[in-house]
Amino acid sequence: MKKRFSILFLWSICCTLGIFTSCNNEEPVPPIELKSICKEYNNEKVSLILNGDTLSPSVDMTIHFPDGLLPETDTYESRMILETTPPWVGADGNLYNQRNLTFEVDASSSSKEIVFSGKTMENISYSMKVKGTIRNDSVWLDMDYQPQNNTLKGKTFELQMSADSYKLDLLNMGVKYQDTVIWNGITYSTIDFVRESLDNIYKEYIEKTGIDAYRLTFCEDGRMEVKAHNAQTGIYTPIDGYYAYRFHKGAGGGVFEVGLEEAKKFYTEFVDDLGHPHFPNQLFHTYFREKAYVPVEIRGFYHQSNEVHLYLI
Repeated sequence: MKKRFSILFLWSICCTLGIFTSCNNEEPVPPIELKSICKEYNNEKVSLILNGDTLSPSVDMTIHFPDGLLPETDTYESRMILETTPPWVGADGNLYNQRNLTFEVDASSSSKEIVFSGKTMENISYSMKVKGTIRNDSVWLDMDYQPQNNTLKGKTFELQMSADSYKLDLLNMGVKYQDTVIWNGITYSTIDFVRESLDNIYKEYIEKTGIDAYRLTFCEDGRMEVKAHNAQTGIYTPIDGYYAYRFHKGAGGGVFEVGLEEAKKFYTEFVDDLGHPHFPNQLFHTYFREKAYVPVEIRGFYHQSNEVHLYLI
């Protein structure tokens, strides 16, 4: 019995050693060569998160070595250049007439994927960091946008629902219009006519909503907090939804971003008809990725070629 046990025990050891020997004989999988990822990736292959929000459609992306040439030897760790189309609408409201974002990233590979991280090479009025993964010809990007414009960042401004918020001497700038308007037999200067019209519109808006002003707080991460002022109670109430600001044209040009549902709600409070044929550009300039956009300059923002002023609180 003892002899039989010894034989079985030795047999078990041999089997175990055989298994280990078999495992050790397997060829290790080498890391992925970085030059294999040097190419263009369209937005269908790129998944993008910007400041915690998933953006769809995403961005087009290109990655290459700094000199644009492929190394002669296998490379598994290297500094690389990542370029993407902008993940936002331009300061002029244009989706496509913008420069690409350029990141300098450190990339390293394993047998399954390439990981990288870095930041923008240009510092205009914002800074951006990026980290990502490339696996099986698909890309996952995580971008972090931080505004650098100290004129707005961390401050609160008020938008008053009044014609006084408009700088009407910029009315229809660049286009010649009549100096006067005749309405119901009364002659008005064009500016006075527009001012009175705006006052009537805002008076009706205040009566309908009870809101006579909005406060916009520009957060450190590019988000905006919006509060509505009740004309009767004097109380400011937070408004839920998506609000952000992006400055990316020199020192003071960019856009306000508003969630599409919030934009529709604001619009209906003015005109009561989402079926209006001019909805896409009556109050907002561009619609993209379920968001509405308003072009912005550092002095305020523009609507229908008029400058709208925000007052520092």
